[in-house]
Amino acid sequence: MDFLTEEQLKVLSLEDISKIIANVKRAFSRIKNKMEAPLYDNIEKYPERIELLKRLRSYLELAKNTLIEKGGKYQKSTLEVKDEQFNSTLE
Repeated sequence: MDFLTEEQLKVLSLEDISKIIANVKRAFSRIKNKMEAPLYDNIEKYPERIELLKRLRSYLELAKNTLIEKGGKYQKSTLEVKDEQFNSTLE
């Protein structure tokens, strides 16, 4: 997956940014599911996957913020809404 800079994201259309967000979410889910699989041995053996997840999370935030700055609307997934609700109960 290619990571665009903030400046590169800003020149894209809202539709293109939305596609990037969807692709990042899919990539994140794929890696997370592999790491959570029963046959996945020691997670510490794969620091590159952990780093990639961190990069994907940062890139997702950048893309969401760029979409909103350009006047687009970010639709949170059901899982994101549940996660926010759970986190708010911990505060």
